[in-house]
Amino acid sequence: MLFLHILRNQINDRFFTAANIDQSVIATVIKFFTSQSIILTTMSDFSADFLLQKKTIWEDIFSSKVQNIEKNRQWSKVVIHEVSIRSFSMNEDLSLLKDEIEIFNPGLKLLKNSIWLSSQKNRQNNRHATILIAVENAKQAQTAIENRLCIAGNWLIAEKCQNLLFKKQCLNC
Repeated sequence: MLFLHILRNQINDRFFTAANIDQSVIATVIKFFTSQSIILTTMSDFSADFLLQKKTIWEDIFSSKVQNIEKNRQWSKVVIHEVSIRSFSMNEDLSLLKDEIEIFNPGLKLLKNSIWLSSQKNRQNNRHATILIAVENAKQAQTAIENRLCIAGNWLIAEKCQNLLFKKQCLNC
């Protein structure tokens, strides 16, 4: 938690010195552990568009492991059960899984790679597991839930993601 306050202060310091801005730009920094995303929230006088326009001032504060910087978009989360672990077991294979879902489920656009809801250790002895995907909007999520999704030649059940902080999505794995 302390690290996030330090990160917020470093970004604000950059705006003070590099852009001669005399007030804080960043209000909070939050890290989501499930997706490894970092969310920057601006003070009311600033916006995400402002941050993106000025990203050369602050982007080097983040490690070179940052994959992309983008403005928050509305998206919906969907859980898909019984996904073949063998076909998509490695982290690199998750980009293949993203392509598979988009190719064989027309009209579905994933905003990022899916994530496994069980640990790698728990997946070692199983043939199938549950994934979480993020789609562009609630309409796409509802279509996936109503029609099932074709993945690796199988029609799999999709359901709305429940709040993962309080409930386990899948009790089988």
